[in-house]
Amino acid sequence: MFHKLLVANRGEIACRVMRTAEQLGIKTVAVYASVDRNSLWVHQADEAYELKSASPTQCYLEQEQIIQIAQDCGAEAIHPGYGFLSENTQFAKRLQNSGITFVGPSPESMTLMASKQDSKVHIESIQVPTVPGFNVDENANEKELLSLAEAAGFPLLIKASAGGGGKGMRVVGNADEFLEQLAAARREAEKSFGDGRLLVEKFLAKPRHVEVQVFGDAHGNVVHLFERDCSLQRRHQKIVEEAPALGLSEKLLTEMRASAVRIAQSINYSGAGTIEYLVEDGAFYFMEMNTRLQVEHPVTEAITGLDLVEWQLRVAAGEKLPLSQEEITQTGHAIEVRLYAENPANGFLPSTGRIQKLGFSGYTFGRIDTGVQSGDEVTMHFDPMIAKMTVHEGNRQAAIESMGHIIDQSFVFGPKTNLGFLARILKSQAYLDFDIYTRFVEDHLAAFLKTKLLESMLCVAFANLIYKKNNLSSVWGQQTFAENTESITVRCGDSSYQVEVTGYKRSKLMLRINKKHYEIECFKTHDAGFVCIINGKTVSGFLYEWPDRWDLQYGGEIYSVTGDRLDLVHRCSSDETGHLKAPMPGRVIDVLVKDGQEIKLGDKLIVLEAMKMEHVVKATEDTVVEQVFFKPGDFVEEGSELVRMRGQA
Repeated sequence: MFHKLLVANRGEIACRVMRTAEQLGIKTVAVYASVDRNSLWVHQADEAYELKSASPTQCYLEQEQIIQIAQDCGAEAIHPGYGFLSENTQFAKRLQNSGITFVGPSPESMTLMASKQDSKVHIESIQVPTVPGFNVDENANEKELLSLAEAAGFPLLIKASAGGGGKGMRVVGNADEFLEQLAAARREAEKSFGDGRLLVEKFLAKPRHVEVQVFGDAHGNVVHLFERDCSLQRRHQKIVEEAPALGLSEKLLTEMRASAVRIAQSINYSGAGTIEYLVEDGAFYFMEMNTRLQVEHPVTEAITGLDLVEWQLRVAAGEKLPLSQEEITQTGHAIEVRLYAENPANGFLPSTGRIQKLGFSGYTFGRIDTGVQSGDEVTMHFDPMIAKMTVHEGNRQAAIESMGHIIDQSFVFGPKTNLGFLARILKSQAYLDFDIYTRFVEDHLAAFLKTKLLESMLCVAFANLIYKKNNLSSVWGQQTFAENTESITVRCGDSSYQVEVTGYKRSKLMLRINKKHYEIECFKTHDAGFVCIINGKTVSGFLYEWPDRWDLQYGGEIYSVTGDRLDLVHRCSSDETGHLKAPMPGRVIDVLVKDGQEIKLGDKLIVLEAMKMEHVVKATEDTVVEQVFFKPGDFVEEGSELVRMRGQA
């Protein structure tokens, strides 16, 4: 076994790898960009070294620096995590030539699966079904490409050949938008992977995304560790994963597992890998192979009781697989959700800023994987995932209930998150019935974005306001109140609430909301937590006080109390489309209009890029451009005015 391991990654996966390495008695080495100097995994490692580059993101791609650090500090192996260099064949070859072990498959195996175009040809040669489509010839003219697309039949899915994580991927509904989307996908692919090659496939209407975890060693052994259902996605990125995949026949599952093992065997695969399939109408189609550890590996660890990182390290050190296929079993049901700093109501665009307060009080119900802590900054440079939360119970229903407990008892104050959105998904009848597929979130989005103002939160918020307005020394647990009355109308969306203080009784506040009476008693608990007893019913949540407002979090939802009056809003659900302002921090990559230009509703104005994804800002009316404030290459903050229209102040 190795004595020292360098982890060439950041965030949650760096912490995850280091945790297992430490359990095996392996010293760990972190590398970091300057913006990550005080991050969790940097302090967790035994040694840490700063990387230098033109941008924070580029730091983690600096192969020469990373290899030099490994040689200088005596690290015998490098674990690449996922993303960055994890599937970079050049990096794997350079390590091989440097005498440093790459914790992953051989460069030859990676090369065979690196290109979606090339891998599809190989997969078809070993009689594994694939989705019908065609490779995009870079020398073909627009007319030829459009002809191929029309022959394949819309809707179509454009995919980056070297891609993953939804980058360089576009769904095209008709011929009119095909060429434009093709160009956008190529730009994203080149920026994200340095490879602009594309392929086009028939877009399946309601497929499920089911993947099989495989493992191989250098001795010719290959096994599967069952499958995961990863159908719940947004913008082609997974947000909820489950294991095992329910609702599929045992015959189909047996065939999928066998074909996954066959694929790994055909390329002499060693290490952790995932074979991803689309499943529809009792048939499965190979989609791609990820030659690395997956983000969602905790659900497989949960149902098998195995440590996949330990397996990776043992296999990389030359050991045989710890178990045979017959010895690998699965029990119960596991669910993982990904907590992101993003705004679901604004197209899931990243939400940046400082995490003022972060906590997972419900960790006793499951497992929390995170690489951030209170005080850390979510920047535009990296993926905005805050944490992965995983539960394992005897059955799916029990797992859903446990995940609900974790969400209810977790809190994030700072950037907007998808915590409330996740809670609404898990409570939806369609999800409970397991009627899920890859477009599930998109098709149900309007329902998942709808929230209602809970009168219990009105009670908590109003009680908090009364305490504050009467200059009481503590917000919670006071025994007396100033003897005066309060009355205010609170509006939230189309709803209106008349709130009145009807009296005080020791530590209790008496309210009337729309003619309904409430008796409230509030207590401060640990950290940011509060407990309120409302008409005998206990409500618990979390509170954070800002200079100009209080944020209340309950059931994953954020409610805000602002000013010297009660103004309760759902921060995660408010309409913040931005229109002519930047909906996110990012870099301007294209300006499509100029001063004085006439534009129509829906015309494209500016293209922004953040975290290697593109976002187009469009005109909201027929008008004339008064002034364009930015040029390509400029960086903009969220809310920056991009374009001013004639007649606007």
